[in-house]
Amino acid sequence: MENIYEHLIIHQKEGYQIVELNRGKVNAINQSLSEELAKYFKAAEKDQAIKGVILTGRENCFSAGFDLIDLMKQGLQHAGSFFTSFFDALQQMVNFSKPLITAATGYAPAAGSALVACGDYRIMAIGEKHKIGLHELPNSIVIPRLMTVLFQHWIGPSKAMELILKGKLMSAEEAKTYGLVNEALSVSDVLPSAEKMMTKLIDIHPPIFAKTKSFLKDELRSKMNIDLKVLEKEMLEDFTDVAYMEKIMGFVATLKRK
Repeated sequence: MENIYEHLIIHQKEGYQIVELNRGKVNAINQSLSEELAKYFKAAEKDQAIKGVILTGRENCFSAGFDLIDLMKQGLQHAGSFFTSFFDALQQMVNFSKPLITAATGYAPAAGSALVACGDYRIMAIGEKHKIGLHELPNSIVIPRLMTVLFQHWIGPSKAMELILKGKLMSAEEAKTYGLVNEALSVSDVLPSAEKMMTKLIDIHPPIFAKTKSFLKDELRSKMNIDLKVLEKEMLEDFTDVAYMEKIMGFVATLKRK
């Protein structure tokens, strides 16, 4: 597959590809990056030469989550397509029938956590600043439905509720304990471990892998495959709330100061 993407770097391996997020210093997710992820996974699903995909970031950085600064800069008329493109990307990743390993080489909070959680097998780098989790609620920021669904799928409803209410950001070791990731390794070991696992998975007869994966993920897929218009409406209905918008703008101001 030709690398036609602005925010994705495609590394061709023997039988699989490594897709590296490549947008700015922290790989903040905007509409363009989301659209490219959705486009890539749609194409990779049909490309028989691609037997599996590893999604990763650069050293010490996977993704800092939504680029809310960009969203506010573009204006609220941009919000619908901003969120819908991200939901489309998540659906394409969850519906991907081939092996998908997410290799979080650094921090992955908020929407970054959702990208990690789309993986069949998930690896995260250990590091003081390497955190993962959904921490929006204590800041009065709504967490999109699909992100809570992914969180609950791996962690379980009770623990997911507790962590979301507390706005808990977990270390790689904690995330492994809760089941959000399968391995917590040093930064230098994340990608080699992902590639080792991928070589095992692509050795499985593809139709058998796809069928087994569907059995394992049928429940998750049924919860994720909601009409994009419904999901967009859920996100935008709060944007008419003046107090809510003040909360978002306050949060964005904090991000700008950082």
